[in-house]
Amino acid sequence: MHQLNKWSLQISGTMMLSGALMLLVLPLQWVAAVLAAALWHELCHIFAVRLCGGSVHSMNVGDSGTVLECRAMTAGKELICVLAGPLGSILLLCLVTWFPRLALCGCFHGLYNLIPVYPLDGGRALRTAAYALFRQKRADTICLVVERTAFLLLCCIALYGAFELKMGTAPLLLAAILLFRMKREKLLAN
Repeated sequence: MHQLNKWSLQISGTMMLSGALMLLVLPLQWVAAVLAAALWHELCHIFAVRLCGGSVHSMNVGDSGTVLECRAMTAGKELICVLAGPLGSILLLCLVTWFPRLALCGCFHGLYNLIPVYPLDGGRALRTAAYALFRQKRADTICLVVERTAFLLLCCIALYGAFELKMGTAPLLLAAILLFRMKREKLLAN
C-alpha cells in the first residue's frame, strides 16, 4: 500500500498477475493504451468527485475492478461522478487521429462500463437513480430486472459473436468475466 497525504492506493495480487499476463500476450503499445485509458477513466471519476465538493480517500485496484472510496454525497452528485468515467473514456475518441489505440481502448472501456450491471459504472448509476426515485423494494426489483435482462442480452451477443461472426472465445470470455464480477459482488454484499 502506498500512502500520500492520507490517500491510499492498493493493487491486488490478482491485478498484478493480470497485468503480467497482458504483457505476455499483447504488444507493448496495446498494454500502454489499455493502462492509459483505464487511468484516464479513473482520473475523470476523481475530477468529478473533486468538482462536486467531495474527496477520494483511497483507490483499490483489484479483481473487482477499481473502487474509489469517497465521502458520501447526494444522489445527483454521485450520479455525475459515476458517469464521469465512462464519458471521459468515450471522449478519448476525439484523439483517434493522433492516438488510435488509446481512443479505441478508451471507447471500449467506457462502453463496457456503461453496461447497467453492478458493479460496473452503469450498474452503479442505475442503482443510484433507482434508489433516489423509488422505495427500496421497488428499486431493488427494477435493478434486478434491468441487470438480468442486460446480462442475458450480452450473453446472446457474445454467443452470436463467438459462433456466427467467428470471433473466437473473446466475447464468451468477456461475458464470463462480467458474470464473475456480478457474482463476486453479490457474495460480498450478502
